[in-house]
Amino acid sequence: MTHADHFAAASFRRGPLLSDERTTCCRLFSGEAEGIEGVYVDRLGPAAIANIYEGTDADRLDARRLAEDMLRAWSPTGVTSVYMKRFPKDRSRLGKHDAALSDPEPAAGVPLPDSIEVREHGLTIVVRPYDGFSTGLFVDQRGNRGWLRNQLMDQLDGRPADAEPIRVCNTFAYTGAFGLSAAAAGRDAGAGDGPAGQRVTTTNIDVSDRYLSWAKDNYAASGLDPTQHFFTRADARDFLAMASRKGWRFGAIVLDPPTFGAADKKRKIPPWRADRDYPTLIAAAAAALAPGGVLLCSTNTQTLCAAGALEHAAARGLGARPGGSLLRAPEATYDVLDLPAPGVDVELESARFAAIALRKRR
Repeated sequence: MTHADHFAAASFRRGPLLSDERTTCCRLFSGEAEGIEGVYVDRLGPAAIANIYEGTDADRLDARRLAEDMLRAWSPTGVTSVYMKRFPKDRSRLGKHDAALSDPEPAAGVPLPDSIEVREHGLTIVVRPYDGFSTGLFVDQRGNRGWLRNQLMDQLDGRPADAEPIRVCNTFAYTGAFGLSAAAAGRDAGAGDGPAGQRVTTTNIDVSDRYLSWAKDNYAASGLDPTQHFFTRADARDFLAMASRKGWRFGAIVLDPPTFGAADKKRKIPPWRADRDYPTLIAAAAAALAPGGVLLCSTNTQTLCAAGALEHAAARGLGARPGGSLLRAPEATYDVLDLPAPGVDVELESARFAAIALRKRR
């Protein structure tokens, strides 16, 4: 098969997803699993973002021809532009500026504005196709965001309209997509009798003012008033510790940390390593989780993506033994909830990310 054939086959596999007008962002191509090592392509509305991994077969291919093949394969789905980004083998270089990553001229197709809007489950999200590697959305979390929205809808079903809003904490919020999904659940449930009619209030935590501002833009783009939610610049570990001390309790907490995080001596933020620090983070989140609340933990850290590794990290953090559908900890018992199967666009990448969801028993 030619490269064009592989792209066409990938497009055919995703047929129903690519024709869903409520969702215009997804994974278009999944590397070696679909026939070309080192090529991962995301659709962000009219943009196809192609990450080409250094040191793989893809790194030796004709980039322009590859981009043209992609455009031919996906233009029937509304893709007008292909932006190619070389993903460094050494991840410590990810934060370094590369002018090519900010070039508005695509490898194939027509130039796009620096900010465009895409849809996920009917929500509008602002993305930036040539803003380095930080385009604004991790498409492989679409299923988990939809799951969180449904979980909150279930919690709201039958809940009195005058009840306190469910509080949701979205740590490592980035551009707020998990918080946005949670806030949408509150809107979907209808107005409550409390202040501003809120059924769900979200608190988005990130160390970057830029990303928090971007998150506010996403709320506004989806018709949700950002002033009725919280966007807090803080280290997630510090915030969860403070929440626990102050007695704040959340009906849902999302943990989706990066693999590594640099220290900030000025702000007294220690370095972060997911493989070392995730259990402690889970313990801190559990302390701020309300009875009946849901804790969603996700990772793309390779060592934590091995079968059962994230569950063991959760058990260590809770002081429990991993045991099927229950984690019995000294403070509470947690039900292990079923998460949705990966979508058709990412189902071939199950070894590249992992997630676990826990509900704290009342």
